[in-house]
Amino acid sequence: MTSMLYEDFLERSFAAEPVPEKEFGFYREKAEKLIETLTFGRSRDSELEELLWAQTELIQFLYDNQGSGRVVSESNDGYSVTYADEAEELSSARSILRQWLGGTGLMYAGVEPGEPGYDDH
Repeated sequence: MTSMLYEDFLERSFAAEPVPEKEFGFYREKAEKLIETLTFGRSRDSELEELLWAQTELIQFLYDNQGSGRVVSESNDGYSVTYADEAEELSSARSILRQWLGGTGLMYAGVEPGEPGYDDH
C-alpha cells in the first residue's frame, strides 16, 4: 500500500467537510497502521483499488470521530449521554474495512501457503 496523497484523498472523498490538508498526514498514518493491523500485514504489498477507497473512508472516519469522547447517543428525557470508547471505534474501523476489503482475502485471519507461519505438515 503506497502512502495516499491529499489530492487522491480529495478525489475519493464525498465528505461535506473533508479532513483539512494540515491534519491529513496524521490521520493517513493512523489509518495506514490500522489497515496494516486489521489485514495482518497483507496490505503492505497490495495495490488494490478497494484498499484506496477503504483508506479514504477510514481517514475521514478517524477525523470525524477523533478522541474517545465521541457522543454516540443522547436522550433528552431524563438526560443521558453515551460516549464511544476505543473498542467501539476499532469495531467501526473494522466494519469499514470489511465493506471494502471483505472479498479480497486481505482480512483473512488464517495463514496461506507461502506465508510466514504456514506449516504444511
